[in-house]
Amino acid sequence: MRRTLLLLSTMALFLLLASGVALAAPTTFSNTSAIQIPDSGAANPYPSEIPVQGLSEPITDVNVKLNGFSHGWPDDVAVQVVSPTEKSVLLMSDVGGPPLFGDTPVNGINLTLDDEAANSLLDNGSLTTGAYKPTKGTTPFCNAFLDFRCLSYVDDPVPTSWPSPAPALTVSGSQLSGFDGKDPNGTWKLYVIDDTQGAVGTFASGWSLEIDTGTTPPPPPTAPTVTDTVPTGTNVDRTTNVTATFSEDMLASTINTNTFKLFKKGSTTKIAATVSYDPTTRTATLNPFGSTTTRLARGTIYKAVVTTKATDMAGTQLDQNPTLDGLQQKKWFFTTTP
Repeated sequence: MRRTLLLLSTMALFLLLASGVALAAPTTFSNTSAIQIPDSGAANPYPSEIPVQGLSEPITDVNVKLNGFSHGWPDDVAVQVVSPTEKSVLLMSDVGGPPLFGDTPVNGINLTLDDEAANSLLDNGSLTTGAYKPTKGTTPFCNAFLDFRCLSYVDDPVPTSWPSPAPALTVSGSQLSGFDGKDPNGTWKLYVIDDTQGAVGTFASGWSLEIDTGTTPPPPPTAPTVTDTVPTGTNVDRTTNVTATFSEDMLASTINTNTFKLFKKGSTTKIAATVSYDPTTRTATLNPFGSTTTRLARGTIYKAVVTTKATDMAGTQLDQNPTLDGLQQKKWFFTTTP
């Protein structure tokens, strides 16, 4: 029987893959900018925002990560998240309160709020890095003889009215499953407040969303690059054509004298040439002067350039160095024989 079940499971997995159905996988979106929590009142920024785009299916699961949480009195901190549809969920409030003696500060912990987590955040006791259910705590018990702040907690319920533009908690849910079935795309907002004076804090590394839509979104398009160039170096034959080979299939109409150019070093006047593209080898050829009898100048440094207007079949522009801001063209130099 066990062997039969295993065989059926394997067959089901094969059919899913063969049909092109992507298996469920969460996509993470982050805002790593620090959220500063004041002595009391709204955090800065308020709200902290994460734009979500490119997901084609409704939400099946959402987790929220609060990164680098430090605070002298975490019980003061309340956090809610608001989706692009304006639905809100209280993630945490009045948790990590004091035990019988003293406070319970936190320093650089990471909290994951997940409906499927095994435990809730501690109402009274130290918070530690881990995954927890969204938790609404209660007024902590503490020793008024040892901590003057206990007096303020007599009138310190979970806040229901937050500084604008955050929604009131009377309309907020208590489970992240409330987002299920909704469109995930748009701007998500995180509102953080400190409801009592006495300590400051931060989410030093901001926050993240893990959104599962039941399908894996397509990867972002990869920009084409030039992977090989001819000629290079010195003593280059004066009748040599200049070639550039690309990392992927290019749109032939974008490989022309406007995107593949040759200059004398220091000049902005391009050398007259013809340009062709061979899709079988992904190679563009620049023929200087358009003739096999006309030669380049002796002992001269030339600069070849492929601009970012050269695009692949999907219309993605060339970017020779994606680690730099903006699109980067490809350029190289060679020197002809004396």
